[in-house]
Amino acid sequence: MLRTERRLCADASFDEDYLEPGGVCPGLTAVRPAFVQAHPEIAERLIAVEAMAREEIRKNPQVGVDAFVKQLSVTPEVAKATLDRGCCGRVPSFADQLDPSSPFSMTSKDRGLVGKLFLAGEVLAATRAIPMPIPLEKIQAAVDPSYLQNYVNSQPK
Repeated sequence: MLRTERRLCADASFDEDYLEPGGVCPGLTAVRPAFVQAHPEIAERLIAVEAMAREEIRKNPQVGVDAFVKQLSVTPEVAKATLDRGCCGRVPSFADQLDPSSPFSMTSKDRGLVGKLFLAGEVLAATRAIPMPIPLEKIQAAVDPSYLQNYVNSQPK
């Protein structure tokens, strides 16, 4: 495999040797556009609940382990390893997601989440998992940071 091909495949995983900090996307919360248009309060509540969960897990990591064990039917060891890999300090902050220069940006039109989803689509098309890459414009239109921005703006400074 050529270096560039290896890089594309590695970036489509969580391979920390190839893409800091931690692969393509350590987490993604998505809502279908038609659903969120019909129920915008759900997107706002989802972000608020995520913020509360992050804070509780930051204060007491065992809360996350217990939730994973109960909700996902995994062992405590698997739950802890999963949270160690993709939680708390490793999950991009809301500020990171709103920063256009962050690798986790939801506001950049060609980097951050949009760039990573576009790259993933190219890799999936190159491996024939999907017939063709998703056009960049379609991905750009799908990533809407407005609910996150509204939540952040509503929080006390």
